[in-house]
Amino acid sequence: MLSNEQRAHDLAILMVQVHLDTRFKKSSATKTGESDNKTPVVKIDELYFEMYELTLGAINKHFTD
Repeated sequence: MLSNEQRAHDLAILMVQVHLDTRFKKSSATKTGESDNKTPVVKIDELYFEMYELTLGAINKHFTD
């Protein structure tokens, strides 16, 4: 059986992937010239921990170990 922390980790990874996919698609769609040809900077660790904490809080409300 999965712990709440494992559930939160799995969902946080998925949420980070969706966030990055959406962000990079928007970035690619709005590029208009050479000067805009920069990849957005993402602090992946901060994004992961933010998603993990949000997810863990929600999961703890619905699942008890």
